[in-house]
Amino acid sequence: MKTYLLAAVAVFAMSQVAHAADFIPDPGYDWTGVYAGLNAGYAWTDTSGTDIDGWTVIDGETINADGGAFVGGAQLGYNWQSNSLVGGVETDINYVGGSDTGTTVSAPFDNHVESDGGFLGTLRLRAGFAADRFLVYGTGGLAFGDIGTHWYDNGGTFGLDTGSNMRVGWAAGAGVEYAVTDSASVKLEYLHFDLGSETENATNFRFGGGPPANYCGGSATCSFKLKTAGDLLRIGFNLKF
Repeated sequence: MKTYLLAAVAVFAMSQVAHAADFIPDPGYDWTGVYAGLNAGYAWTDTSGTDIDGWTVIDGETINADGGAFVGGAQLGYNWQSNSLVGGVETDINYVGGSDTGTTVSAPFDNHVESDGGFLGTLRLRAGFAADRFLVYGTGGLAFGDIGTHWYDNGGTFGLDTGSNMRVGWAAGAGVEYAVTDSASVKLEYLHFDLGSETENATNFRFGGGPPANYCGGSATCSFKLKTAGDLLRIGFNLKF
């Protein structure tokens, strides 16, 4: 009798759970999974160079080279979903085109700061809220790249050029994404990136074809602080696996 009673209680409990499940809303689209895709958009760059050693007439003069360019690349990421909350990690690599130049106004020779394009990558966390196939998210993390920022003098006699190096900084932004099918989604994303500043040197430049000149602090080495930041707006297409 006791066995039959327990069985009856178990059947009754299971039926109540099944009945209650009818009132639990369907979570809809599941964002969990690995995805990869392509993106394209436009970047507004903010580039500057500051003279440290007095190469120009005004020691500490800053030249700005602000402009815009096409940006395009690819991304790879992973999402995991819990109820309506979606978290994830994403990395991307992008080509940044264009060439932006700023010129001194104080120096009698032709000095410039230039950002001549290159690459920009990020490694970011994403966190957001999903309503079925619609996702709103914020994102932030590491940025790295070489957008070709350098200071040079093309006055015809000095041959001074700092070159350029990869730098590491940060990126943050927000976006919206919509799943058009169970495996494909489109997104619109804004990011601000800051690659920080770096001191770079130009050495052994020559005046009129002669020996190395001593113009910066009594030496043949001139130092410049270069800084690169910017904003980008892009659309993207992802496939979920």
